[in-house]
Amino acid sequence: LRTEMKVWVDRRHNGGLGMIQGMTSACALLDDFSAAGEWAEFNATMLIQYIHESFYPDGACIELTTAYSASVARQVQQLAYRIREREAIQTARPLFIAMVEWIVHLGRPAGRMPSFGDLYANDAGRSVYPPMLDWLGSDWAKRVLLKGDGPLPEHAVWPSPDQEQWCGYYAMRSGWDPQARYMCIDAGPWGTTHQHGDRLSFVLSAYGADFVIDPSSTKYRNNEPDAFISTQNAAFLHNTITVDGVDETMRDPGNTRETTAPLDNSWKHGDGYSLFTSSYSFAPHRLVKWTRRLVFVGGQYWLLQDVLTGAPEAVDVEQNFQLERGCETVVDGNRVTVRASNGAQLAFVPLDHSLVPLSSFGDRTPHATYWPKPGPDGSAGTYPHGRGWTGRWSNKLVPAPAVTYTGRLSLPATMTTLLVPVGPGQQNTVKAICEPGKDGQVWKLPNGARSLSVTTSPEEIAVGGHGR
Repeated sequence: LRTEMKVWVDRRHNGGLGMIQGMTSACALLDDFSAAGEWAEFNATMLIQYIHESFYPDGACIELTTAYSASVARQVQQLAYRIREREAIQTARPLFIAMVEWIVHLGRPAGRMPSFGDLYANDAGRSVYPPMLDWLGSDWAKRVLLKGDGPLPEHAVWPSPDQEQWCGYYAMRSGWDPQARYMCIDAGPWGTTHQHGDRLSFVLSAYGADFVIDPSSTKYRNNEPDAFISTQNAAFLHNTITVDGVDETMRDPGNTRETTAPLDNSWKHGDGYSLFTSSYSFAPHRLVKWTRRLVFVGGQYWLLQDVLTGAPEAVDVEQNFQLERGCETVVDGNRVTVRASNGAQLAFVPLDHSLVPLSSFGDRTPHATYWPKPGPDGSAGTYPHGRGWTGRWSNKLVPAPAVTYTGRLSLPATMTTLLVPVGPGQQNTVKAICEPGKDGQVWKLPNGARSLSVTTSPEEIAVGGHGR
């Protein structure tokens, strides 16, 4: 350990953290050895280096795989707590608070973290080390994660309005109870390891049910006769767009595994709304830019708008939504209603496009993908299965419904859809009104006793005077 640790810590590899844990145990067991003091000092130095180099300032681990990242965050908290009297750990308190904020805000209302990246993410409450919360004075985190007393978090959005964006996760919710409406979006770098083609993918939960999920994976290897192993990393499996059969690749311009400066995605908040906007380019495989816009209206529902612009006159489009296991789908024309086992529902209500919804459930048909990169001749590879699966970190995938809106659209094209969750026994009463305006289409969206005005064009979106 003494000779190998720094190699792996310098790589910012979680194997280095495993070595730090092993050295911690060795120092405790062998404390009567003369070298134990030097070992402990070196181990603390390695831990402090790992903490500062493996986490963004917003508290997210640079791996950007939520299952791994949350586990790493807890291990780091536990190890740091043991040497909390050291000045370097005292100085790092703001980063530990940021780690806890990241875990609290990404946690879904029912408890689990969203499974961006490999594996099946655990409950958010298992991603913190409770004594560390006491040391940090994070009573708000104990209230949310451990059902303790204390105040609720100050903000229901993350990053908070005055916070720099680093990792590229964006979370918004109506409140902190299990029935809250919640969405988390992935719009950052690919991550240093375990990358998935999930840029601009999102998850959605409401009324105690998880509806739209980022599909989780199985174990990496298994020898059982019925094993059906998959990391589910291809982009077409996520809640993303494909254009002419081309899904996301790690060779897209302007996107990297890691960022060294804050991101500039549009993340704005006002009276009765939150607005997220970011883009992805399919170049050089297709000269098409995809912009995803999401408006959270009054903490109740979302306006989703996907915009495609570029050189082709028309493109074949797939707009995919992977749903949680146990959900049922009902298709009525181009509207889709998703019913969870507890009776809650999520309505997909297209407003301005002619794409047709197709359902998938455990599709074993091999599927073309450009993830993580095309072949030497620029062609797609073959993925061993299609859509309609999720994982539970077991020996095989389990079927789960997916809905994919498909069709051919002339460019520029907009796909505007209401995402309306309703509680058990309730009905969707949300109706949007669209009017022409001098700067584009004006959407009038119910917001309690008022309406929220959203103006959109292929180039811009403005909400209540705030736009990008």
